[in-house]
Amino acid sequence: MLPHVIKRYLFAFAVGFAVLTACSKEDLKIDPDNPLLGTWVQTGYDEDVVIYTRVSRLKDDGPGMVIQAGGHVVLRAIAGWCATPPVSYTNYEGRWSQSGVILKTMVHYQWMPEASVREQEIVSVDGKRLALAYR
Repeated sequence: MLPHVIKRYLFAFAVGFAVLTACSKEDLKIDPDNPLLGTWVQTGYDEDVVIYTRVSRLKDDGPGMVIQAGGHVVLRAIAGWCATPPVSYTNYEGRWSQSGVILKTMVHYQWMPEASVREQEIVSVDGKRLALAYR
């Protein structure tokens, strides 16, 4: 009887482990026709280039962006115009477009009367990393 109980618990453990393992994997969908589309968090700088890493969702406590098909963009940036610590982050909705290697974003920040337009050069983009240079 004891081996039967152990087999039952072992089976339940194996099934539970398989379910948890399958649920914890991030499924990052990459559009092969446009690898720019996706969710990106800022992970560093290299001189005048901002480095982003592809993720499944934006972090609550850091900058990033979601570039969606159809020209919609969500920029995750500091909430408010003052960057004095402690800072908090919020999402700003806007539009994006690409002309050659130039990525142009236009968003409305609550403290600015007009839309903010930013143009950056796409230095490189692939399935895992995006590098943008300020112009």
